[in-house]
Amino acid sequence: MTLLAVQSKGARLDAREEALTVSCSGRVVESFPAHEVSEVHCYGAVEVGAAARRLLLARGVDVLFLTPRGEYRGRLLSPLSAHGERRRAQYGALARPEVALNLARACVRGKVQNARNLLARLRGERRGRAVRAALAGLRQALRRCDEASCVEALRGVEGHAAALYFEALGEAFVHPELVFSGRNRRPPRDPINACLSFGYTLLLRRVESAVLAAGLDPYLGALHEPGRSKPALALDLMEELRPLLVDRLVLRLVNTRQLAGSDFEHPGLASGLASAPPQPGEALDGEGSDAPEAGRAVYLAPSGRSIFLRALAAAWERRFPHPERGDRYTLRALVEERALRLAQAFAEGSEDPHSPLVLP
Repeated sequence: MTLLAVQSKGARLDAREEALTVSCSGRVVESFPAHEVSEVHCYGAVEVGAAARRLLLARGVDVLFLTPRGEYRGRLLSPLSAHGERRRAQYGALARPEVALNLARACVRGKVQNARNLLARLRGERRGRAVRAALAGLRQALRRCDEASCVEALRGVEGHAAALYFEALGEAFVHPELVFSGRNRRPPRDPINACLSFGYTLLLRRVESAVLAAGLDPYLGALHEPGRSKPALALDLMEELRPLLVDRLVLRLVNTRQLAGSDFEHPGLASGLASAPPQPGEALDGEGSDAPEAGRAVYLAPSGRSIFLRALAAAWERRFPHPERGDRYTLRALVEERALRLAQAFAEGSEDPHSPLVLP
C-alpha cells in the first residue's frame, strides 16, 4: 500500500475514475490507482478537489492536513464507527480506578520495556556509560511500574525513565553532522529532534485511526488526562510504540547517513510560533522545559521528509511474530488488533484490559 504525500505549494489532489491525480499549475504530474493508496498527507497549501474527497471518503482512506513544516492541523474523516456500545463500555470501564490504573501501567511498562530493548541492541563503543546506566535504571523502572499504586505515580516513573533513556540515546547516534544532546520540542532545535517530533506526530494519528476503527473514543484514556483537545487514549496506546517504531527508525536513518544536514531547514522562530498550541503526541516525554528559543527551530525539509516517509511506510509494513500466536503480522496490523482487543476487554468487563506490544 502507498502513502501519498503532496508537498508542492499550490498542488491539487483530484480523482479521475478510480485514480488519484496530483496537478501543479493545471498539469497532472502524478497519478495513482486509488486502491493502492492507504494514506494521504497534504502539506501546506494543497487543495483537495470534490471528486478526490468523495473517493477518499468512500474508501476510508486517512487524509491528514499538515503545515509546510509537518505540524498536524486536522484530518478528513469517514463516518465514525456505529459501535456506540463499545464507547459506553469504555466510559464505564475507565470510571473504575483499578481498570484505569492497570491500563496506564501496561502503557508505561510497554514503553519502558521497548526502550530498554532498543538500548540493549547497541553494541561496542555505542554502549557507553549513559547506556549502561539507563539499562539498569530502566530495569528498576519496570519494578517501580509494577509497584505503583496510582496513575500519578506511574507518570513519575515514566518521566524518570524517559530522562534516562533520552540521555542514553545520545550515545547511540554516530553521524558526524547530526548530534543528539537531549530531547527538546515546540519547536525542535536540532535535526534529530525534528525527526522525532515529526515521527511522533504521524504515529499519534495512526494510533488514533486504529482507536476510531475499533469503535472507541480517542479522547478518554488513563495515563493521559482528558481535556485540552488531546486524544488521551491514542496518546496512551502510542507510548509503547515510540521506541519500537519512531526512535528505532530515526536511529537507523541517521546512522546509515540516509539523512544529511541538507535535508533539514532552519527557518528561525516565526512570529507567533511561541504562542502556538502544543504539538500533540508528546505529553510525557519527560525532557523538562519546552520554552522555545528564537532562531533555533529546525524542521525536516521536503527532501528529508520524503526520505523519512518512505522509511516510515516500510516500517509499518515490516512483519513481526505475533506475541501470543507466533505467526507473522505487519506492525500496522498488530496495532489495529491491539485497539480491537482493548475494545473487547472493555466490553467484557476485564480489570486488566491491555497487553502492551513489546517486541525485541
